[in-house]
Amino acid sequence: NSEIERIADMAVVVSRMILELETSPTLQLPQPVFEMAALAEQMVADAIQAFLSEDSALARKCLEAVGKAVGLEQQAKSEMIERLAAAGAERAGMIQAFEILHAFRRVTARCANMAEDIIYMLDGEIVRHMH
Repeated sequence: NSEIERIADMAVVVSRMILELETSPTLQLPQPVFEMAALAEQMVADAIQAFLSEDSALARKCLEAVGKAVGLEQQAKSEMIERLAAAGAERAGMIQAFEILHAFRRVTARCANMAEDIIYMLDGEIVRHMH
């Protein structure tokens, strides 16, 4: 599936940005970014498992997580915008934090695409853009 390849590409980008951010000991990523990372990781695992086990219920669970991803993204952005206004020397790091958050959100969107395909493959139901 091309979605998995895109997810892997984003994982490489995020890994590189995290390594760059490690040189800034004062920059702390907002907690919702870590929660988004964990959610994205779980969604990847669920989407792959749903495909391998032909489990449309698990695929639907993956789709349901999209709402949580959107909420976490909004929380993190709000906090990062506040921090960006006061960042000073950390401004470049905060911009990278936005990019990291965006990558995690794209991973969750790719997982949703996979889940939609799995549901269609197994149940014949089109669920695109319904979540």
